[in-house]
Amino acid sequence: MRTAADLGLFHDKKILVVEDEVFIALDIATELECLGAQVVGPSATAQEGLQLLEKNAVDGAIADVNLLDGDALPLLQRLAKEQVAVVIHTGGALPWVYHDRFPHLPVCTKPTTPMALAEALSGEILARAGEAERLSQPDDRRLTRTIVTSPAIAPGLS
Repeated sequence: MRTAADLGLFHDKKILVVEDEVFIALDIATELECLGAQVVGPSATAQEGLQLLEKNAVDGAIADVNLLDGDALPLLQRLAKEQVAVVIHTGGALPWVYHDRFPHLPVCTKPTTPMALAEALSGEILARAGEAERLSQPDDRRLTRTIVTSPAIAPGLS
């Protein structure tokens, strides 16, 4: 299967990163930049994410739902209104309000590698662009919600 890196999918795409854990945010931003994206942020709060959206039209976003200033609901509502491809990245259970309001958003649980997040986001960008078949196999099926889990990056850490 071809990957986002193979396709150059992120070349010149603006991707918003909203994550309150600084090392995770920097890892995600670095991976996206290596794939050719222009990273907007990273931001540790929903309010800062909204301010960045005032100044930048973005093609996609990776957002945690539990941020320093509370939850990301206002930010995700804005991204949905603007029809931006989004991947939720969270360390805990996804609150029901997100299930109800955003039933089709892919959810990646921490720890998830930055590349896995980028791949999930690439699928959302392609789906929004109507080009999902470029990456799919004949027997692939689009799920209502995708949940990606990864083993711990450093064994023994929890």
